[in-house]
Amino acid sequence: MNISDFRVEPADYHADFDDLRAVREAVFVVEQNIPEDIEFDGIDTDCFHFIARDNYHQAIGTSRIAPDHKFGRMAVLKTWLRKGGGKALLLALIEKARKLGWTEVTLNAQTDVREFYEKHGFTNTGEIFNEANIPHQPMFLPIEPMDKPSR
Repeated sequence: MNISDFRVEPADYHADFDDLRAVREAVFVVEQNIPEDIEFDGIDTDCFHFIARDNYHQAIGTSRIAPDHKFGRMAVLKTWLRKGGGKALLLALIEKARKLGWTEVTLNAQTDVREFYEKHGFTNTGEIFNEANIPHQPMFLPIEPMDKPSR
């Protein structure tokens, strides 16, 4: 597989709800045993979402940005891990934050994937904590502002 085997696009939470939910249930609820009430926390309608789809339009990954400038719900189906989907979703989040004019973002990385975020410029910002019985590391990323148009 190569990068052309999938695409990342903005998701409309209501129109793409079934696909977003299916990926997040498979990864977080089934694989990681996270309770549904933690995974589906009630702020999804206030977030910007992205979805990764394969060439058959099947959802293979998701991510979101919350209004508090926090990235989250990064999920890629097991069969698509280490094939570029996570990186593409993260880069889409960063670009969206940049377009919104944000100068920094945060996330809570599961500690076993912390290195993935470090490779993309995130740094640790606090103590490791448990959420849904999974250790998480708070992380921070400064974002370069978009070039201002010349007058």
